[in-house]
Amino acid sequence: MQGLVKIVISIWLLSGACNICASQGKSNLGQDPTRPRSRLDLRVEYQQITSDLELVKLTARVDHPIALDNGWKLNTRISQGFFFSDLPGPDNRNGNTDEGFSDLLTQAFFILPAKGKTSFGFGLRAIFPIATQDQFGTGKYSLVPIGFASYSPDWLPKGSFVGMGVRNEFGFGGDDNREDIRELQLVPIANIQLPGNSFIGFFPTIRRDWRNEHDFSFPFDVEIGRAIGQGKVASLRFEKPMIEDRHRTKWSLEARVTFLF
Repeated sequence: MQGLVKIVISIWLLSGACNICASQGKSNLGQDPTRPRSRLDLRVEYQQITSDLELVKLTARVDHPIALDNGWKLNTRISQGFFFSDLPGPDNRNGNTDEGFSDLLTQAFFILPAKGKTSFGFGLRAIFPIATQDQFGTGKYSLVPIGFASYSPDWLPKGSFVGMGVRNEFGFGGDDNREDIRELQLVPIANIQLPGNSFIGFFPTIRRDWRNEHDFSFPFDVEIGRAIGQGKVASLRFEKPMIEDRHRTKWSLEARVTFLF
């Protein structure tokens, strides 16, 4: 219940932030990775891990696209999380509710000039093990090559798209006592524009551990959102595992406020 209290307070703070921040832009709400916008994301996520364990994560994410020659773009990203959780670990053997920073994520994503209704991008994500407690991070440096393709079919409302992302995460260095990371991630995406500058999106992250053929996960993942003012987008994202060999979580709910610049 402490986690639910924290998420309610955090959503209230985010809603207050909506009233004191402003930015510009209407047509592109920043959902398509190949059409990036300069943005600040403030997110609060609640995870029910087991009936007795829960987690609240606050995340601040900044994206900044840079125009390059010949129609190319480079989208840069940095993301930092902060946890409240009673997850047990070497730094929390009694299962108390602790708080601390997560690992730091950075990303560089190159986008090719669009060809008709099809767009492509590729890049590299780097994750640094700066978590302040073991249970809040992996303990490993990670490099994650990324590829993504999107297509905007005529039979969907204008601004909608479907796509497929591929990520392959490799961990190295860091804490020798922590598990190595070798994980393939497939991310099919369908984002549909709705009336009233709203949208619904489906983008499950399908995971396959290269080290263990029996470690596979396939979640149900849906996000519903809309523009709530000039340059501001609010959304709710719900995820529940359909196939989950490792039993990472029972379900999660994330509230997001995005400021577009």
